[in-house]
Amino acid sequence: MYGRLTLAEKVKYGKASLPQYALTATILFPRALEFVHAFLESVLSGEEDLVVCANIAYEKSLRRYHGWIVRGIFSVSNNVCMYLCVLFNVHVLVL
Repeated sequence: MYGRLTLAEKVKYGKASLPQYALTATILFPRALEFVHAFLESVLSGEEDLVVCANIAYEKSLRRYHGWIVRGIFSVSNNVCMYLCVLFNVHVLVL
């Protein structure tokens, strides 16, 4: 029932607090930007395999924050993404 409420409604019903959301945003947003930055650096350095670029970016930015379960999930999802691109014949154009 509480999944589709706005932030204001969640705070009103006591299911969330504004400091919790602010803390999550201030911690996770810079980490996400660091991952995107490392990914784009890998792509622009000449690496053509996007799976390798994602792995390099993950190692540089997010790996230190994750336990072994999340690391495994990232590895599996990264490899699945590669196979889905091949399966659906998706081509990524890197300039």
